[in-house]
Amino acid sequence: MASLPMDIIFLSILPKLPVKSLIRFKCVSRSFLAEISSPTFMKLHHLNALSSDANRLLVVPGHMGFNVYDLDSPHAPPMHFTYPKPATFFELFMSIVATCECYVLIGCGYTYLDDLILLNPSTRTYRELPSLHIKDMSSGDPWYGMCHIVDGVNDDYKVVRFRESGEYMEVMVYSLRTNLWNLVESRIRVESIKSWCSTITVVQNHLLNIMFYDCNDLVDRHMSRIGCFDIKEERWTHNVQLPDSLSDVNDSHVELGVLDGKLFLLIENVNESTYDLWVMKEYDVKESWVKLMSLPTCDDPQNPLYCEKVFHPLAYRKGLSHELLYKQDPSCKLIWYNLRERKGIEAEFLGLPNCRSSRAYVIKGTLVNFPGGQPIKKILKEEEEEEEEEEEEDDFIDL
Repeated sequence: MASLPMDIIFLSILPKLPVKSLIRFKCVSRSFLAEISSPTFMKLHHLNALSSDANRLLVVPGHMGFNVYDLDSPHAPPMHFTYPKPATFFELFMSIVATCECYVLIGCGYTYLDDLILLNPSTRTYRELPSLHIKDMSSGDPWYGMCHIVDGVNDDYKVVRFRESGEYMEVMVYSLRTNLWNLVESRIRVESIKSWCSTITVVQNHLLNIMFYDCNDLVDRHMSRIGCFDIKEERWTHNVQLPDSLSDVNDSHVELGVLDGKLFLLIENVNESTYDLWVMKEYDVKESWVKLMSLPTCDDPQNPLYCEKVFHPLAYRKGLSHELLYKQDPSCKLIWYNLRERKGIEAEFLGLPNCRSSRAYVIKGTLVNFPGGQPIKKILKEEEEEEEEEEEEDDFIDL
């Protein structure tokens, strides 16, 4: 029986497989181990995952940790993650503060989530970021965004932190390549930022979008706008225009996010008693806004489209059905919604934690790692060894 050429296997087949399968295939032979471990293959696998619907992972926060599911295999056992290093009780209070491609940024701490850990769930490796200790107890929690900067010479992942500093918003940028935080000048007034819109949305790898109040208008202070911070230039650049029908968005529920690489707005339509999902097909082109779907805000559980109070779009699945995955609050249900038939079916993921009032995230599963990353298993072994040593010491004392 004829066998496939190795270049077809390594260039056309293996890059499309999930990380779990690739880790197993490292045991096939030395050539498989060398190829899958090479930076060239890792980058090829990473780019293939980013350009397709394959290798998508669902991250669902729970109690003292979070679960990671294969989006295409909901009945497979999830990966469970807790704080990836030895921690005190207060450090166990953690939250996912940002995601970027295959990475999850975790904020740890009892109050300000100011200790940051970057984690790749697929490879189970992490790296601690330099801490920015907050001494001003009167300021609010920081907000974070993360981007992958590709300049053709030196790729870099950057983290942006927004935080109150007096009357203005302080912006700091962290570079994974230099392992340093830099302070960026910002003249955005604190009261102009929507207090509940803490999710920073990233488009085109370097444009961070955030919802603001329009405080220049003293008559109507609640009109919203979308400000754009360019992490490459490290400055605020422009406002993204809203569609004409949404030019008067007030204090109704508004959520900003990214769906299939495109900016979206989830608006509560008070007049129609619906939640309307608007998608910007071409970034920063006002005419490209389209209303993708509407769901009723009714409180009738007999309604097949019952969405209780609000829903959070997570992922889009192309094909004949054109399905949208969204999280429904406060029931914490995950729904696959058929856009053509306008029907929703509950997605049953194995061991789904009670993520009431928590967000869920969709990332990519890839082999690409960051420099200086540590395996979680190594840390766990060190903890176990320390516990065994303590038990031996206790036994000695008892004697």
